[in-house]
Amino acid sequence: MRRGTGEPANKSRPQLNKEKEDKTDKNMQFVNNSRTRRSRPKSHDNNLLVNVLRWKLLRILILLIVVFMIFYGIFVHTGPTNSKEIHGNDRFLHNEPISFVHGDHMDVIHIEHNVGQGKAHGIQENQLPKVQQQVPPNPALHLNQGQRLPNQNQFIAINDVPGNQNQKIQQQPQNAAKDSTGTGEYPYHVIQSLTNTDKRPYLKTRFEECMISILEKSSVNLHFFFVVDTPSKQAILDIMQDITNKKIAHSKVQFNFLDIDELAKELAPMVSMLQQHVSGGHPYYKDAIFFLSIAIHQHVMPEYVHRLVMLDTDLIFKTDIKQLFAYFDLFKGNNVIGIAHEQQPVYRHLFSLYRSQNRGTLVGNPPPNGLTGFNSGVLLLDLDRMRRNTLYHKYLDGTNLKLLTEKYHFKGHLGDQDFFSLLSLEHPDLFHVLPCSWNRQLCVWWRDKGYIDIFDQYFSCPGKIDIFHGNCNTPIPKTP
Repeated sequence: MRRGTGEPANKSRPQLNKEKEDKTDKNMQFVNNSRTRRSRPKSHDNNLLVNVLRWKLLRILILLIVVFMIFYGIFVHTGPTNSKEIHGNDRFLHNEPISFVHGDHMDVIHIEHNVGQGKAHGIQENQLPKVQQQVPPNPALHLNQGQRLPNQNQFIAINDVPGNQNQKIQQQPQNAAKDSTGTGEYPYHVIQSLTNTDKRPYLKTRFEECMISILEKSSVNLHFFFVVDTPSKQAILDIMQDITNKKIAHSKVQFNFLDIDELAKELAPMVSMLQQHVSGGHPYYKDAIFFLSIAIHQHVMPEYVHRLVMLDTDLIFKTDIKQLFAYFDLFKGNNVIGIAHEQQPVYRHLFSLYRSQNRGTLVGNPPPNGLTGFNSGVLLLDLDRMRRNTLYHKYLDGTNLKLLTEKYHFKGHLGDQDFFSLLSLEHPDLFHVLPCSWNRQLCVWWRDKGYIDIFDQYFSCPGKIDIFHGNCNTPIPKTP
């Protein structure tokens, strides 16, 4: 018995057990509630995983669709046209059947006119013109269509045969013709640069107008070298195709493409010193292209090219280009380059410091007696004379040129014509000066820059004009 109560001592134990049971029940309830709460996130995680998988599958599907559209677009752009097959990476010209033999740097194409009105008959191989071989003879070059050629530049021939209605482009035969200074099929060589036509469409229009003006007046077969980037290459193909279809040319034409990136890399070591001293140097190697004419005789052109006319594309010819080539025959003594004077006071301005220190100098004065400086929009380059002339080569290493720039306090910005203008101050006999009519420059930018009183002394060019030069985007008059 409990002391003082009269109750048995074990009477309170059932109460204790009950409290423990109640506590155990509460604990069990807590555990059950906890388990219930923990089971909810597991279902949520499953839903989240499903959603993530759905998004991943959706993204993969979208990616597959995009990839398919890209490949489909490439196929449409470069794939078969008119049920013909293309060999290489070029595509067909519009509405013309073409077959390509594609090499690393060369696509050999021949445009052949077919005779007949309803039914076209192909010209036999022995009727095709003999074309200058672009590399030394090699039996391995006689390849079947689709085989690869060694590293060469693109070669194309366009032959205008009277009375032809249609044309077919096929592989150019590899048989060569002697092509030097007047005995071959294409004795007249011309080089032009055309780039960035995709960014500046007006350049394409300007080139087309220039080419039409040349070909519609030319009485001789011409061989062009075009320095291009990829978009401009296609632009020229389209233009030449259109010119051929319209029968604008009265003579035969063939041309090569020279890749501007490859050519600039090749030129950079040759002209880097010239760039540094004449124009201060530029890190972007493509600037070397603006010095192409200076070093073009140093293993740049094929050996069969002896006389080369270099032209800007903003020109309009009013005279047969054959008459321009005739000026090569007037070269005498040390003459290596034919070039016209600059027709603005550009070099009067650029030599202003030297003029201020040397009163009465002829440097920068207008023609006919002044050392006016030159404009390189039209150049006659006698490559053989350039190769042989030790005086000319003396200024290509940069050392002697540096002395000239220091003497005349000169820093230019116009590439090759700065070099020629600077060199002419000391050695005018290296240059045969062309009449102003063969490079009639139309730009008048300098007239309102403090030179209005003397501008016409530079700008005047009376008489018949043979070539209009629309430099600084000046419109060219529409005259016969």
